[in-house]
Amino acid sequence: MLDARPGRIGPLAAPIISAAAQIEFKEMFPVWMPARPRRAKDAADLARLRSSRSDGGG
Repeated sequence: MLDARPGRIGPLAAPIISAAAQIEFKEMFPVWMPARPRRAKDAADLARLRSSRSDGGG
């Protein structure tokens, strides 16, 4: 899941969740937690993540 290159904020390095892992998580969460409501934000996040991958950003 943390297979993307490390991110940096100044001297601080931090692991980053890859776009592919974020997409999988957002798609599977309603399956794993069916009692939780689906959110419009998640659909928007998925669209943004998918477009970042198709334009070379992920």
